[in-house]
Amino acid sequence: MSTILLFCTAQMPARVINCLMTDYALPEQAANIFSLVRDPSQEILDEWQSDPPIPDFTIGFKGASDAEIRCYARNLLEDLTSHHASSLSTRWIAVLDDKSPTEDTVVIHHNMRKSSWVELLEEREEEVFIPGQAEVNEADDSIWWKWRIPCKSTFNI
Repeated sequence: MSTILLFCTAQMPARVINCLMTDYALPEQAANIFSLVRDPSQEILDEWQSDPPIPDFTIGFKGASDAEIRCYARNLLEDLTSHHASSLSTRWIAVLDDKSPTEDTVVIHHNMRKSSWVELLEEREEEVFIPGQAEVNEADDSIWWKWRIPCKSTFNI
């Protein structure tokens, strides 16, 4: 299974991050699927997953927009995967934001090349459309979907 980059865009109590990484790993004994990115200057990523317990730290992405997080992740992963194979997912990103501690939720972002999506539907002889609320970038040939889900549902990704 791929590891998903996890960002925090609001100051986050370590207990929220640790709960996401441990309490919601299902079935029991399942591995945490998140690699925590603490700060834009972080030089080393946890390739397979970040090992809890995570201590409190200063959030380096506080107030970052979806576009900023996505751009940072894309550039980071392109650079990383150009040098060697990686377990880090290039299609999924997770974000803990200001609502996460009170709602017990995480924001999940998923991307796909638009041309691949169109090709898939054409092969199935289905009408070409993009379901749900998606951000389409023709110049980047990308589609980004975003959902807020309960933390306990993250293992189902």
